Amino acid sequence: MNKGGVDDFSKLQSEVDTQYLAKCRHLTKLALDHAVPITFAPPFGSACIQRSDGRVETITVPPPTPDQIESATCCLLQLRDDFFLVTGEHVLDKYQERLGNGESLVWQVGAVPFDPLPRVAWRGSSKSRRKDIVFLRLSEREAREACADQARIILAANAWPPSAPEEGELVVLAGYPKRIREFENETITPGPLSAMLTVTRSVGDGIFKCRYESSDVRSFDSEALALEDLRGNTGGISGGPVFRIEDSSDPFVFVGVISEIGGGDVDDADTYVIEAVDGVPSSFPQI
Repeated sequence: MNKGGVDDFSKLQSEVDTQYLAKCRHLTKLALDHAVPITFAPPFGSACIQRSDGRVETITVPPPTPDQIESATCCLLQLRDDFFLVTGEHVLDKYQERLGNGESLVWQVGAVPFDPLPRVAWRGSSKSRRKDIVFLRLSEREAREACADQARIILAANAWPPSAPEEGELVVLAGYPKRIREFENETITPGPLSAMLTVTRSVGDGIFKCRYESSDVRSFDSEALALEDLRGNTGGISGGPVFRIEDSSDPFVFVGVISEIGGGDVDDADTYVIEAVDGVPSSFPQI
């Protein structure tokens, strides 16, 4: 080893680490660029009501309390010539449950409010084994408005649906945990989170799991998150997109959505359970 070789090696190692982190930062940002926040909550602002005597009166509706605001994540997908919002079916189930309890709710994707129920093109509960995915049909204009020029519409893989990742493969995922959501001045601001993880277990039937260790998490932000506060507490990231990382001509492939955190097992508190799009048809009949 030549003089100063140890220092040279340390410098080289530092450069490699810097390049690796830059690559990770690029991929996780790419995932986040494709994640779009969902919120639904009681309406607030002003509203018109009709009194029993026929008079119409404008009233001020107070903003919802934080526990009345549901958060989730979705992505926007172009499949052939059609456009869809894709998220976890349990997100839509929760919306329907609250409607059934008599609540009035506004469902909003990005900055676009609409009624999701007439838009259902395909839902996983229609299968013999429930699949926690739902596709809502959108127009191209609606999809682009929901992006608000801050996210991108995903082009479906040529060989749709792509197969589920196997144990040991790398994936990136993104979403908007309600733990880092801000609600101030009657404005809801979602807090973004993205990560690169290894598939630690393939359950079969299109489900796989990614376990993360809090000690291994690196923040790419100038202001680091209180990551210990996110341990097992990333609700709102449900429905977020998951992408396989490959060394191929198509290295960034949409393969699933985040279904839940934990999976019901005590040992899986820091595990993302992901529902693969494997098994979703390539087209849906018009309703």
